[in-house]
Amino acid sequence: MIWCFISRFLEADLVLDTIYAIDVDIGGDCLHIQSGFESDTELVSFDMRDRLPAIELISCELLEKFTLMHTEPRPTLIAAASHFYQRGWMMGTAGNLSARMPDGSFWITASGCPKGQLTTNDFVHMTLNTGKGEVCFAPTQPHSDSRPSSETSIHAAIYALFPDAHACYHVHSIESNLVSRFVSGGALPLPPLEMLKGLEVWEEKPQVAMPVFTNYLEVPRIAREISARFKIMTPLVPALLIRDHGVTVWASSLERANNYLEVTEYIFRYMVAARKIGMGLG
Repeated sequence: MIWCFISRFLEADLVLDTIYAIDVDIGGDCLHIQSGFESDTELVSFDMRDRLPAIELISCELLEKFTLMHTEPRPTLIAAASHFYQRGWMMGTAGNLSARMPDGSFWITASGCPKGQLTTNDFVHMTLNTGKGEVCFAPTQPHSDSRPSSETSIHAAIYALFPDAHACYHVHSIESNLVSRFVSGGALPLPPLEMLKGLEVWEEKPQVAMPVFTNYLEVPRIAREISARFKIMTPLVPALLIRDHGVTVWASSLERANNYLEVTEYIFRYMVAARKIGMGLG
């Protein structure tokens, strides 16, 4: 549960108008809070016995992992799927979303479920043996007729390749399919837009390409090609295209995966519009 407090810690020369308590140690007198600092990137530990601040500062990345460990991801995945459905990126039963848990297992949307009407029962809990590259039902998976997404092998490949990835989103937008046809090779050059910063590209006039993979009816074959290529060369952006199929992004949190997907789709829309008016992308 997230408790919300309005407080001021003037003794510490800190003014925190809004404080979100992430964890409360009732046995001791320690209160762990996410501060309302301008950067919104710090988790501050206050000892309430003497109100002295900041014994420990924890990075935003650690905060994201802590939050993921103590939250149920399915409601967030449901909200994301509904949002993507409304934007035309997950029409019908197309697309799939997953979230990895601290024990290495992950929740993924079940096969054949309309993405605009998901419930918590429309997910399958999977385990991943990264050593053998095998994925199977988790012991906690309820006995049901639900089958994991047909593209589960791609999610498993991403989680095996990137230990920091805790979310993987795959959608079938019109624009992602169109731009996948802009090149015949295995990489799509991206325009040097400011929005690339949203994909963690912090360069002036960046020259970045997104990996493109061939679409096969046998999805595990796609997953194997992704694994083979990325083991040799890490992609410059946390996203990949499957030609005539869709785009996949991965991130350290559900929120970042959502942001990466929106930024990626923005870039695709720009590329389609630029080509329509005959403007170069360089």
